[in-house]
Amino acid sequence: MYKEDLIFTRNNPKMFEDFMQAMTKEFEMTDIGFISYYLGIEIVQGEDEIFVNQEKFAKGFSRSSR
Repeated sequence: MYKEDLIFTRNNPKMFEDFMQAMTKEFEMTDIGFISYYLGIEIVQGEDEIFVNQEKFAKGFSRSSR
């Protein structure tokens, strides 16, 4: 099993679809949908906004720096 993460964003649905098709032709991959956590940072996506919350990251960092 080989695992590598790829995160990409879009503002052009056609370009997104073209990119996904090109990637799946070249690599075996699965689209797991919207991102919710990345490197301890929570990401919440709405219709017109993206909210990034670093609370868990900050709490973990403050405990480890003592």
